[in-house]
Amino acid sequence: MHISAKRKKALIRLCLAFIIATAFLTVFSKSSFLYPMNDWVDVNCFMTMGASVFDGKVMYKDLYEQKGPLLYFAYAFATFVSPTSYIGAYILEVVCFTFFLFYSLKLIELFTGELDTRFSIGTMAALALAVTVAPAFAHGGSVEEMSLFMIAYSLYHLLRAVRSGNPIGLWRVFMMGAYAAAALWTKFTILGFYFGLCLFIFFHYMRDGKKRKRLVAAAACFLAGMIVMSSPIIAYFAANGALKDLYIVYFYNNIFIYSTASGYGPLMTVYGVIRNIAVGFLESMVLDAPCTFLLLIGACYLTKERKRLGSEASAVLTCFVSLSVFTFIGGIWNAVYYGLILCGFAGFGAAGAIMLFDLRRRIPEFLTNKKGKLKLTGIISAILVAAFFLSGNTYLLRYRKWDLPQYKFEAIISRKENPTLLNYGFLDAGFYRVADIKPQNRFFCKLNIVLPEMMQEQNDIVENHKVDFVVTRGKRLEEYAVDCSAYRCVCQATFRFELHKFTYYLYILNEEFEGIETP
Repeated sequence: MHISAKRKKALIRLCLAFIIATAFLTVFSKSSFLYPMNDWVDVNCFMTMGASVFDGKVMYKDLYEQKGPLLYFAYAFATFVSPTSYIGAYILEVVCFTFFLFYSLKLIELFTGELDTRFSIGTMAALALAVTVAPAFAHGGSVEEMSLFMIAYSLYHLLRAVRSGNPIGLWRVFMMGAYAAAALWTKFTILGFYFGLCLFIFFHYMRDGKKRKRLVAAAACFLAGMIVMSSPIIAYFAANGALKDLYIVYFYNNIFIYSTASGYGPLMTVYGVIRNIAVGFLESMVLDAPCTFLLLIGACYLTKERKRLGSEASAVLTCFVSLSVFTFIGGIWNAVYYGLILCGFAGFGAAGAIMLFDLRRRIPEFLTNKKGKLKLTGIISAILVAAFFLSGNTYLLRYRKWDLPQYKFEAIISRKENPTLLNYGFLDAGFYRVADIKPQNRFFCKLNIVLPEMMQEQNDIVENHKVDFVVTRGKRLEEYAVDCSAYRCVCQATFRFELHKFTYYLYILNEEFEGIETP
């Protein structure tokens, strides 16, 4: 079978992107096989939801969590691949990050021209480092991280079409519609990018008589992509009689309850909206520092070349501003990973850096002598070593599984046949995952949303002795306003999570205590 030179080049680039993505995620993502576990509460919520869906539970109806259904289907695959580990999540991360690097490189080459293999490897490695070492990368496995490739893909094909002067191919528009639906059904704030994209295309096409004729066809293809991606999801909820649960949990509660918890939600004052966007954006710039540096360079490049870039500059600005507004308008800033989605524009920033600093000429010149090569090797080595120690994740590489509370408790829980467990009063910290237990109740953990029924259900489970084991964090069960006389604490363990040290407590139902050996 003959492969064209163009396809061969693309395949080589894709393989290189895969190798680079694997290398950086292996070191910097807690889902990697090098780590004892991914102790991030968000990922464990996703894994618990995915495992339960794979086990036949209906999301939102049988279990409550706040992200979109497509995310849980993806994590259902992850739990199928690895029922009690995080390798499935690691595979998802590697695949998504590979395509992010691949399309970011294609975007860069729109502005710089074709890069040689060594330069393209260095460029993708720099992008990978900028994203994975940032505090906003969090622990690995966030919705934002998984969605970066969609932003890079769509931005590349948009700018490619604008630069060529031709309309976007209808198949590409269809794919953008599918990705817009994917954004809608994972975390709908990411839909802001596609709102900006559609807004730009509409006005861009309306100004051009030839393109204006394609506007209806483009809109139809975009909607077709959204429908094709959305139909199976809507069918799932319809078949399970859970459309109302989908609307209430994912849309209504997220928009009108979760996002307004700060007191400056989207339906408050104009001042509140402006404040939300400004503060959220500035905080994300700090937490995304390496990518922020690239974005600032991209902004300088855009400003310097605004007359030459023309519509390309307008496209980037429209999509970037729209995504920022959708991301931060809700006023939730305490999640460090929110701004990571803006790294989808890092490729444009990298292109700006290459062009502004004339790196295609300077770096080869720098490498023409042995002293220059040694100096560059030293700089790169120093950056990588610093990145390793600056990362918020790599501290966990020092520990074994048995050092973590999750595995200490699992050693006790596993002595009971068919045990049941409740993660009481805090977000899912991986105790279900490590013990391979599917929660029996809808509110399997306490989420960051004000719903009185959440703790009412958890208290009912404790007071009516519905589970064999209960885990708490930071507070003993006796410190809560709940009758826990039927349980006794059999183990406690202290460990770091993010910037805090927490003590976890394992409680067992008294009637089960006699048959369980405990420390």
